[in-house]
Amino acid sequence: MSNKKKKQEEEVLVDVVSQISGLEKFIEKNQKNILVVIGGIVAVIAAFWLYNSYYQQPREMQANEEIMVAQLAFEKDSLELALNGDGGSKLGFLSIYDEYSGTKAANLAHYYAGVCYLNLKNYSAAIKELDQFDPKDEVFASLSNSAIGDAFNELNQPEDALDFYEKAVAGGANEFLAPFIHKKAGMTADILGNYAKAIKHYQIIRDMYPNSREASDIAKYIARSEAKMQ
Repeated sequence: MSNKKKKQEEEVLVDVVSQISGLEKFIEKNQKNILVVIGGIVAVIAAFWLYNSYYQQPREMQANEEIMVAQLAFEKDSLELALNGDGGSKLGFLSIYDEYSGTKAANLAHYYAGVCYLNLKNYSAAIKELDQFDPKDEVFASLSNSAIGDAFNELNQPEDALDFYEKAVAGGANEFLAPFIHKKAGMTADILGNYAKAIKHYQIIRDMYPNSREASDIAKYIARSEAKMQ
């Protein structure tokens, strides 16, 4: 080993020892403060664990049990019961998101409440509920935006409806939802006189979803919009 290299290694070693020594002095000088900080971090972690284990998880489980009852009523088209409950032991979607706020079930209750209101023809309430829903996957995002589009159409606000239909298909609608929503978007664009956009949505159905139910008669929709353009 050359003297130069040996000297460099010695300098590095001295520097490391110096830093370690400085760190030891810092710890010794600030030991009390460091212990307070560490204790605070441990306390926060412990509090979070206790909150999650003994409060939030039981609430999640109870909320899931409650929403299953409301979902059964929804599936039977008992929309008022699903929405408002029976006034006793069976909670409706509106009570679920009030009593179990912060849970996954409470979030999902906003979606179901919105769809209930949509089918009950209370379109403004439907939009309000669906707007509060925070979808956790692309399918629910598409369903929610499409339902908001339907509500705006029923309120005779086709511009807003078209915006939400396009959000629905931009959000990753699957092969079953996408052609259905594209057709609604195309028909709404057609109402607005935006025939080029209508044709674009119809052509997506024709080209990308040729085996869908919507594709079976989409040629006539394309032809109709093309005729209107001329």
